[in-house]
Amino acid sequence: MALSGGPVDRTRLGESAYARLRAAIIGGELEPGSVLGVYETAKAFGTSRAPVQVALDLLAREGLVEVYRNSYSRVASVGRESTRKAVDVLTDVWTGAVRRFLPRAGEEEVAALSDLTTRLAVAIASREVASFADALEELAVSCSRGDASPERTSIVRQTCAHVRRYWLLSDRALDWDAAATLTAAIGASIRSRDAAGACDAITGFLDEVAADAP
Repeated sequence: MALSGGPVDRTRLGESAYARLRAAIIGGELEPGSVLGVYETAKAFGTSRAPVQVALDLLAREGLVEVYRNSYSRVASVGRESTRKAVDVLTDVWTGAVRRFLPRAGEEEVAALSDLTTRLAVAIASREVASFADALEELAVSCSRGDASPERTSIVRQTCAHVRRYWLLSDRALDWDAAATLTAAIGASIRSRDAAGACDAITGFLDEVAADAP
């Protein structure tokens, strides 16, 4: 296993190790099946084994690694079926947040969400998967934060991470034209405070773009 970046921040070892490993997994630096030995990872980070074990436990809760006690951990696989499930969860949580939050959102909050749909449209136009995934997650997270639910925000981050890995690792082509059309619909619904329309557009977006339909 080789990880870029050198030693972790020693003032917050567990968080730093978690953040470094999570970024490497989501970004594809660590591919599915990559072995993460506690000793080897600690050596690469220049720290003790305890913070690495904490980080691996946190990543296991997110489904990003599989932990085998007294042995090793490895990066979890990501496939079509698991991605479909992640998309279903993301759809439920994201649209639920929009239904509750959008009708009572202030002008500045609506403007901020509208700006995020513009950023998503720019990422789609670039045809760059990582930028697209980042913009999608930021929009979904902002909606869940507006709903004032840390638990839902955490779920959105976890499911977006799974979908992002699938996009980066699979050989399927994203339907960029469908993504552009549906992003425009999401933006228009947000600007008009049409929660039902936004939810329909989000559901269509995730069905058409985010995962292969079974």
